[in-house]
Amino acid sequence: MTKNEQGAGTIRTVRDRKTLEVLGYQALLPRELSKPPDGCGDPDKYQQPLGPRLASWEEARALLSAAIVERTEPQTLRQGLPLSHYLAHEIKARLQEARREYGNAARAEKSVSTWRSIDRVFLKAAPFYEWPPSQLEVGDLQVWLDWLRDEAENQKTGEPLSATFIRNVAQFLRAAFARAKVTPNPIDGVELPAKSRPRVVHLDIAAQRRFFGSEVELEDRVRAGCGMGAGLRVNELLSVEMTDIFLDGPDPHLIVRYGGDHHAPPKGRRIRRVELYEPGLGFWRLWMKRFYAGGVRVFEGPKGGYLKAWPELFPGWSDLVGKKITSHVMRHTFAVAVLSGSWGYDPQSLEFVQQQLGHADRTTTERYYGAYEAGTWQKAVARMVGREPRAENPKAVTALQLLGLDVSPDVLGSRKLGKRLVSVRSPSLTP
Repeated sequence: MTKNEQGAGTIRTVRDRKTLEVLGYQALLPRELSKPPDGCGDPDKYQQPLGPRLASWEEARALLSAAIVERTEPQTLRQGLPLSHYLAHEIKARLQEARREYGNAARAEKSVSTWRSIDRVFLKAAPFYEWPPSQLEVGDLQVWLDWLRDEAENQKTGEPLSATFIRNVAQFLRAAFARAKVTPNPIDGVELPAKSRPRVVHLDIAAQRRFFGSEVELEDRVRAGCGMGAGLRVNELLSVEMTDIFLDGPDPHLIVRYGGDHHAPPKGRRIRRVELYEPGLGFWRLWMKRFYAGGVRVFEGPKGGYLKAWPELFPGWSDLVGKKITSHVMRHTFAVAVLSGSWGYDPQSLEFVQQQLGHADRTTTERYYGAYEAGTWQKAVARMVGREPRAENPKAVTALQLLGLDVSPDVLGSRKLGKRLVSVRSPSLTP
């Protein structure tokens, strides 16, 4: 028997007594709503069967939910099932879609974890959680969403909920109303908090030199440099496979095919090509010569596993750069460096950064990094009119310069590579 998700009633699995084959599912009312027949031996524990045996658990659940509503509030049944039913249905539908896409139950479950959390922590406590969707009005939703914005807190940090999170809650509600066929969708009438300009924490050249030239394990510094130099999300970096990197041709590049373990798709589900040049190209070549262990993935743990815990090291390196950092700081650093020209190249456009980062919409790139492009043009104008001196043939910053290393080709592949060595620079690592 399985307890119904509404918190009352039971769904019983009916099996053949000999073969144990599942014959169907029977919905049973909760005890307090059941009417024991005459002569019932234990009326306090009796649960009344509902209708015939049904072919699926979902059908039995829907019948049971409707019957509970009917017996507790007849008016509600005439209006339809409660909002909680459609929210649960939406989560289940997303989970099934994720299982088909990922082919991995754990990865699929993770993909809906945010929706489960929103349902469990916030929506379940909403006064309208058990109301039929057709009875909810814009005003009911607006008052509650305003409460999320003004009073609710993040359970882990105690901080106010972000505008992005509140908009995600509204998106979840919009999907549930759409599933309930409520038109017009009441979420379309509410006022949501505007998306604030995100805080782009990045490393300038001085901070890059402090981090990459530090006493942090060289393997970690080079791996972080590979992510920074290609502008990859950390899960994209850790998922790169050997067959998707091309370092020795006239146009070095890599293909971002996956966005996590078990071949999870990248964000936006779009495969993209990322061009490589210094310092990123140098970091990737150094990794392949010095640290690549020969597995399918370029970055693997000692036993060939996915390095899911590696991003957790970044906060511990914050003191090196003077600000709190995460793995995503490396991606921000790439975008700002490319837009500002701080790596020694001509400043590039937002469109170029959009393609490299894999943003599906240019407005996302502009929202994060538009201010840095504007600053670049202001500096260019200042040089053009003579307020700032022009740079004479600036040289590109290399990975070896950031690491504080100057090594020869024969030392490069050695496992004895130290923190600082003086020799002849490897031609393969120059721009």
